[in-house]
Amino acid sequence: MLQELHISNLAIIDDQSISFGPGLNVLTGETGSGKSIVLSAMELLLGGRGSTQLIRDQADALEVQGIFDLADLPDSVIEELPEIARGEQICVSRSLSRTGKGKVFINGRLATVAVLESVARSLISVCGQNQHVRLLVPQYHRELLDGFGGLEAELKGYQGAFEEWRNLSHELATVLRDDGARAQRRSDLEAIVTDLSPLKIRAGERVELEAAVKRMASAENLIAGGQAVLELLRGEESISDRISTISGRLQELARLDSGIASIVGSFQALRTELSEATQDLERYVARVSVDDRLLESMRDRLAEIARLERKYKVSDSGLVELLRSAQAELAALSDSDGVGALHARCDAARLTVEEQADKLTKVRSEAAKRLAKAARVELATVALGDSRLEAKITPTELGPWGRDQVELEIATNPGESLKPLKLVASGGELARITLVLKTLLRERSGINVLVFDEVDTGISGGVARAVGLKLKSLAGRSQVICVTHLAQVASLADTHLLVSKINNKGAKGRATVKISTLKGDMQVDEIARTVSYTHLRAHETKANLVCRLLLE
Repeated sequence: MLQELHISNLAIIDDQSISFGPGLNVLTGETGSGKSIVLSAMELLLGGRGSTQLIRDQADALEVQGIFDLADLPDSVIEELPEIARGEQICVSRSLSRTGKGKVFINGRLATVAVLESVARSLISVCGQNQHVRLLVPQYHRELLDGFGGLEAELKGYQGAFEEWRNLSHELATVLRDDGARAQRRSDLEAIVTDLSPLKIRAGERVELEAAVKRMASAENLIAGGQAVLELLRGEESISDRISTISGRLQELARLDSGIASIVGSFQALRTELSEATQDLERYVARVSVDDRLLESMRDRLAEIARLERKYKVSDSGLVELLRSAQAELAALSDSDGVGALHARCDAARLTVEEQADKLTKVRSEAAKRLAKAARVELATVALGDSRLEAKITPTELGPWGRDQVELEIATNPGESLKPLKLVASGGELARITLVLKTLLRERSGINVLVFDEVDTGISGGVARAVGLKLKSLAGRSQVICVTHLAQVASLADTHLLVSKINNKGAKGRATVKISTLKGDMQVDEIARTVSYTHLRAHETKANLVCRLLLE
C-alpha cells in the first residue's frame, strides 16, 4: 500500500506529508482547497508528464516522494518489478526544476521516468476523469474483456502465430517486389561464372605458374650451365678423376700409416656424394626442355589470372571462393521452388492464425457472457440495477489482437436497446461503471492501490451510499484512496484526510495547503459540513447526523 506521500513546492503546496492507512482513505475539503494537487502529485509518481508551471512561485524546483509497503504483494508481482524496486518497501522520488530538468530516484538509485512509470503503474492506479474518458475507447474495451476473461494464454498463442505469419508475409512481399533486382543479380552472377568457370583456377596457382614461367624462360641457360658443370665433373681432367686419384694415393699412404685411415674414408664418402650429385644434375638437365608454345600458353594463363584478380580485387584463392559462392547463389535464385515453398509456408501460417483467431473469438465470446452477468450484479450494487452492460464483439481484419472488435454497450433503462457507452452514459454513470469494472478486474490487475477522483460526481442520496459501500468493499481487499464531496462516502472512511487552503497573511498573503488527519469530533464536524447544518433535524446533533448517515 501507499504509506506516505510527501509533496514539496507543487502548485500552492509548500511542504506537506500525507500518511495513508489501509482500507478506505478519503480526502474531503472545500472546492478549490487543493485536492486536485494531491492527485497531480500521484500522477507525477506514476511517470506522468511534468510541467514547470506546477512549481510553486518563488521555488526553484518541486519534488514528490512516495513510500510503498510491498510486504503483502504476491511474489509473482514483485518478480515483474525492476531489480532496484524489489523488497518489502520502496521509496520513489521525482523532482523537476525550473530549467525543465528532472530527476527520478528509486530506493535512492537514479532511474529514468520510463522505469518509474513501469514500477508505479504496477502498484497504483488513478481512476480520474481521464480514466472515465478511457472507457469510451473501444481498444480499451478489448483490454478489459481480455483481462476479465483471463485470456493471456490464448492471446499469447495467437500473437506468436500472427507474428510468424506477418514475418513470412513480409519476406514473400520482399521477394516478389524485388524481382527486378533478382534478375539483375542473376545476370551479375552469370557473368562471374562465365568469367571464372572456364579457367578452372586452383588456389595458389599463380605462384606455381610464375615459378614455372621463370624456369622455362631460362631453359637454354639452365641446360648449357648444367652441361658445363657435367663436363667439369666427367670430362678430361675432371674433378671426379682427380678425387679418384687423390683417394687412391691416400690409400697407399694409409698402408704406411694407419693414422690417415679416417682421411681416406672422408675422400671415399666425397667420391660417393659427388657421384650421386652428378647423377641428379644429369637427370635435371634431361628434364629441362625448351617449349616455346607451352611457355606462351603459361604466360597467357598467368596474364588472365592476373586480370581477373584485378577485376574482382581478390587473389587466386579468392577467385576460387567467388566462383563457388556465385554458383551456389545462382542455383538458389534460379530455384523457382524456393518462392513456391515460401508461398506454401505463408499460406500454412495464415491458416494457423485463422484457427487461433477462431479460438480467441470463442473464448472472448464466453468471457463476454460472464462479464455481462457479473456486471449486472455489480451495477445493481451502485444503484444501476436496471442497466445492462455487455461487450459487443464484431469481426474485423486480422490484427495483433485477433480479428475481434470489442465495444462496451449499455442500456441504462428497461426496454432500451444497447448502445455504445459514449452515446449513453453520463459522467456520473461513467464514474460508477469505472468502479464496477475495477471491482470485476481487481483480481487480475495486480494493482493493490486504487485512487478514485470524485467517483461520486453527480450522485447523491441512496446512490451515493451504494457507491460508498462499493468503495468500502473494495477497500477490504485493496487500499482505496478516494476524493469525495459526499458524507455518505466520507462516513465510511478508515482514514479521513481534510484538505484545507490557508491564506498566510504573515507571508505576504501567500496561500498554502494543509492536509490533516481527522478523528473523533473533528471527523464528525467535517462530515456534517459536507451535508451542511441545514440538513439537521430539530432534535439532531452533528454526531446524530453522522450516525444516521452511517446507518443509511
